[in-house]
Amino acid sequence: MNSVITDAKLAPDSPLEESPCIGCKLCEKCCQGGLFERDESQIIKIAGVEEKIAKRNSTAYCIAICTGMAGQNKFKEWSTWSPFRFEDRDHLPLDETVDKYVQNMFARAVEHGGKEAENVLRLVENTYLGRNDKPAEDFRQTCGFCQLVCGPTMKDKKESYRLLMQSGCVD
Repeated sequence: MNSVITDAKLAPDSPLEESPCIGCKLCEKCCQGGLFERDESQIIKIAGVEEKIAKRNSTAYCIAICTGMAGQNKFKEWSTWSPFRFEDRDHLPLDETVDKYVQNMFARAVEHGGKEAENVLRLVENTYLGRNDKPAEDFRQTCGFCQLVCGPTMKDKKESYRLLMQSGCVD
């Protein structure tokens, strides 16, 4: 497990003095959804500290693959915690139309019924079905594989990546 949802009052960690990012792109390689650009980067600011990181694509890729919709990219031999597999993931567009495509993917899953529909409804009831005004960009990814592989040394990064790649699939 690499995500925890709680209402406990937790003190934030201090920011790292140096970024662990060395540009190895293991974060991009382990991302099931395609969130990261392979050849581009961007500057972000967290707690007043600027960092150069892999450029992010639309979070629709995360929503489609890692939030329980599919749990596995068709090109990967391991999966997230989700046992669901939707054929729509094979056709995720690699451009700005992905947001609308994922919305339609949700609708088709709900129309299909069953456990997949229950799962999708749970995931999207607030964002896409108009139960509140929360925009899709406020969605927060929970898979965190990119964080799991980003250790303090390249040796640590490679070992974490190896373990992830050999972890298998949830069926």
